[in-house]
Amino acid sequence: MADTRQQLADRQASGRTLASGIAYLLLANLAVNVCMFLVNLALIRAYGKAVHGGVVWLFSVANITIALCDLGIASTAASRSISRLRAAGDESLGRSVATWISLQLLLGVFGAGALLALAGAIADPRVGVEPGEVRIAAAWVLGLTALRACAMVVMGFEVMRETLLMSPVAELARLLVVVVGWLVGAPIVFILAAWAGCYALAVAVAAWRVRLLVRRTRPAVAFSALRPSDMLGAASAALPYFVPFLGLFCLPFAAQMLIGRLAPGGEINVRGDISVFQVCFSLAMTVRLISGPIAGALLPRVAHIDASHADHSQTAEILTQSARLLGTAATLLFAGAVALGEPALRIVYGQAYTAGIDALLVLLVFGAIDSYTTPLDQVLKATRHVGIVAALEAVRYAILLGICWRAIPAWGPIGAAWAILAASLATLLVKMWAARGVAASGAAAFAVTGAIIAMLAALHLLPYGNWLALPAWLAASIALRLLRPAEMLRWARLIGDSLTGEHPRT
Repeated sequence: MADTRQQLADRQASGRTLASGIAYLLLANLAVNVCMFLVNLALIRAYGKAVHGGVVWLFSVANITIALCDLGIASTAASRSISRLRAAGDESLGRSVATWISLQLLLGVFGAGALLALAGAIADPRVGVEPGEVRIAAAWVLGLTALRACAMVVMGFEVMRETLLMSPVAELARLLVVVVGWLVGAPIVFILAAWAGCYALAVAVAAWRVRLLVRRTRPAVAFSALRPSDMLGAASAALPYFVPFLGLFCLPFAAQMLIGRLAPGGEINVRGDISVFQVCFSLAMTVRLISGPIAGALLPRVAHIDASHADHSQTAEILTQSARLLGTAATLLFAGAVALGEPALRIVYGQAYTAGIDALLVLLVFGAIDSYTTPLDQVLKATRHVGIVAALEAVRYAILLGICWRAIPAWGPIGAAWAILAASLATLLVKMWAARGVAASGAAAFAVTGAIIAMLAALHLLPYGNWLALPAWLAASIALRLLRPAEMLRWARLIGDSLTGEHPRT
C-alpha cells in the first residue's frame, strides 16, 4: 500500500513538472511568435514586400547555418543527457553541462566564421542580398547559438520559466529596433546591424539566468575540467539527433531558399514570392504555439522517466490527449482560413498577399500532420529510438528536394507547399507503421483530424462554402469527439495549478 501511494505521489509530481514545463514554454513561444509577427508586419509596411523577402532569405541563411552547427546538441541531445544524469544522480552532471555548453559555442563560432569567409559566394543579388549583409548575419549566428546553449541547459534541468527571459527578450528588442528605424527613416542595413546588438543583449540576460540556476542547483559546473575526449564523445552521442532536428528546424528556411533559387520571374517577383511564402508558413505554423511547448516539455520528462525506470503509462496518456488538443487547434485554424483567410490576408498584409490563400491551406494541412508528428518524435528520441526518426527525416528531405526541383519552377510558392505536405505525409505513415507501439497513442484523433480537414477542403471548393466552414467544424469536432471541453478544462486547470504553486523536482 505504501509503495502504491508513493508511486501515485511520484506520478502526480511528474505530471505537475510536465504541466509547468508546457505552460512556461507556451508563454515563451507565444511571446516570441507575437513579436516575430509584428517584426515581419512592420518590415512589410515600412520597407515593402521585396525588401522583406530579401531579409527573410538572409534569415534563412543564418538559421540554416545555426542548424548545421547544432549537430543535434542544443536541439535534443544536451537537454536529454542532462535530464537523464539528473535522474541517475550522476556526479558527472557538472562536467557534462560544461562540455555541452562549450561544444555548442565552439560550433557557433565555426559557423559564424564560415559565413564571414563565404559571404561573397553566399550573397544573391537576385533576392537583393549583399555580401556585407551576410557578414552581419554572422553576428546573428553567434548570438542565436549562445541563446540556444543557454536554453538547452534550463530545459535539461526542467526549469522552463527561465526561457521567458531568453528568446522573448531578443525578439522584443528586434521589434523596438524596427519601430524606431521606421520612425527615423533608417536604411534596412541599419536595422540588420542593430539586430546583432539585440541578440547580444538577450545572451547577456540568458547567461545571467543560467549562472543563477547553476549556483542554485550546485552541479559543480567547472569549465576548467573540460576534456577534448569529453567533447568528442558528446559530439558523437549527439549526431543521431542531428537529422531529426534538421527536418524540424530547417524546413521553412530551406523552402524559402529553394524558392529564391528556383521560382520563375524577375528579381522583384522572386523576393515577393519568398515574402508571401514566409507569411503563409508562419500563419500555418500557429499550431506550433501549442505543439512546440508540449514537445519541448515531453523530451526531458520522458528521458527522466526512462532513466529512473518510472511508470511510462503517463507518456501514452499525454500523447493521446495532446493529439486531440492539437487536432482541435489544427482543424480550427483550417476552418478559420477557409472562412476568413482571404480578407484577413488583405487587411493585415495587403492585397498582394491574397494570392497565397491556396498555399496557406496546403501548409495548414502540413501543420496538422506536424502537430501529431512532433510530440511523437520527441518520445521516440527520449526513449532511445532516434534511429527511426533520423532515417525517416532523411527520406523526407530527399522527397522534398525532389518534388521542389520540379514543382517550384512550375508553380512557385504553392509548389513548395505541396512538396512539404507530400514529403511529411509519406514519412509519417511509414513512421506510424515502424513505431506501432508508440504511434498508436493518438492515432484515432489524428484520423479524425484528417477527416474534418477533408470535409472543410470540400467546402472551400463550393460557392459560399466559406460561410459554412466554422459551423461545420464545430458540429463535426463535437460529433466525432475531437473537441472535448471537459478535457481542455482539465488541461487548463493543471497548467494553472503548475504556474501558481510549487511542484517537486522529480
